[in-house]
Amino acid sequence: MPESRHSRIAAALAVVLLGACAGTPPPAATPDVRPTPDAAALASITADDLLAHIRVLASDAFEGRLPGTPGEEKTVAYLVEQFRAMGLAPGTPDGSYVQPVPLVGITGTPSMTLWAGPRKLRMRPGVDYVATTARFVPDVSVVDSEVVFVGYGVQAP
Repeated sequence: MPESRHSRIAAALAVVLLGACAGTPPPAATPDVRPTPDAAALASITADDLLAHIRVLASDAFEGRLPGTPGEEKTVAYLVEQFRAMGLAPGTPDGSYVQPVPLVGITGTPSMTLWAGPRKLRMRPGVDYVATTARFVPDVSVVDSEVVFVGYGVQAP
């Protein structure tokens, strides 16, 4: 195709596309479907009250709030107490404020020994190697396996 014909086709397409865009009305604004806030409800939430709850939950008494620990139990008890004090009804089918969620945790004690001929090299976890698993089994072991060096973790184009 001659060069001038390409230019004319490109120009015609540009005019058509610009015309299509110009003639398209803007999308209708999405109506705000949120309920109008109740002034009394808004006034009942204060920075001082929020800060008081944060201070309680962040205190050492809650032991960090880690799942599966006494700190979590204290946190849940505090929240349930606050829900009751606000007059909130329980929301679970069994009539309680909390829904049971099973958790699984892995606490490992990794160990590794390398043999170089008759020489035994004890490796330090977290220093010489990292061992982790997502398998929920009591023991993961690799015995008499070869070591494969896969680099230093550098990713370069």
